[in-house]
Amino acid sequence: MKSFLKRNYLLVLIVLLAIILRFSELSTIPIGFNDDEAAFGYNAYSIIKTARDEWGRFLPFPAFESFGDWKLVFYLYLVAASQLVFGIGEFSTRFPSALFGVLTVIATYFLAKKLFEDFTWKFEIPTIAALLLAISPWHIVASRNAFESDLLSFFITTGTLFFLMAQKNKKLLYVSTILFSISFYIYRSSWLFVPMFVLVIFYLFRNSFVKAKGIITKNLILAAIVALPLLPVVLTFKGQSRFLQESFLTGVSRVGITNEVNERRGICQTNLPKPVCYLVYNKYLFFASIYIENYFKNLSWETFFDYSSPTGFQSFAKRGVLYLFELPLLVAGIIFLLKLFSKFILMPIFIAKYSKTKTAKGCIAASEETIVAGKPAIAK
Repeated sequence: MKSFLKRNYLLVLIVLLAIILRFSELSTIPIGFNDDEAAFGYNAYSIIKTARDEWGRFLPFPAFESFGDWKLVFYLYLVAASQLVFGIGEFSTRFPSALFGVLTVIATYFLAKKLFEDFTWKFEIPTIAALLLAISPWHIVASRNAFESDLLSFFITTGTLFFLMAQKNKKLLYVSTILFSISFYIYRSSWLFVPMFVLVIFYLFRNSFVKAKGIITKNLILAAIVALPLLPVVLTFKGQSRFLQESFLTGVSRVGITNEVNERRGICQTNLPKPVCYLVYNKYLFFASIYIENYFKNLSWETFFDYSSPTGFQSFAKRGVLYLFELPLLVAGIIFLLKLFSKFILMPIFIAKYSKTKTAKGCIAASEETIVAGKPAIAK
């Protein structure tokens, strides 16, 4: 034990820092519950007492109704287990999020260590990666709220780690598959991101699996079995509720957009021919302009380095989701990736692991790691 601590004392110190930043005054900071936290806490309490959620459904799976947004159940049952140990309250409801936040810091260290094991200029890259995540503003906030997002970060990070380890030990691919598959029960953005991401990494490391077609087939079957209970949910309102409620394509904001289009078209027709006004002012152009605006707001300076959210629940109230000193590192990292994987020069545009959603109320949901940069742009 002493030899381990001596060899890894920097990692131990970083983990202790992560614990302090995520668990200190956890029950009082942030102050009070937001609606999602209250939903998880109350439904977990209801399940402990009656084995039913607040709507009377027996052990709901794979989603529970909550406010009508049909949240996935993985975090719900973690909160129930936490309440059995710590009792009812803010701490027990937020405990799983804080715990997985710390575990993600550790997982990040080992993932970076694996990624850079063949590089001669390591200069403690794993330690730096773990430290940056431990003090990351968005990750601290996500870990201190009862949000599912940092759980998703943990399972994607560990799934990737075991995938890389499977290059030498193919049996570890089963562990990776299970971890990636569990993410489907945590947060809906994984339904889109994880299949895309897995396809990309399989392509990048395809030479390692040329003689492992049997194992790949078995893992595909395993993933299908784990994900099968979700199929009825994905294809119904339960799975698409957030998109239908928040998207400007189908949500309540669509009505406002339609009214604005009609108003501008009416004003236009007082001066220009009707066909011209219909060409200039129509819902398709409005939808396209809003999508583009939201897309680039998700990747804007304001989001990452200025004021991300005024609430304090989804990010710190008076700062962005990254530190300013991280900007050169971000630029250097993008350049490095583009040089290393030149065939995937467009991948960072479409897959941005830490892009933030734009909610219907117009605040950046920094804790809700939507994962795919293109997807959040459809939420006004």
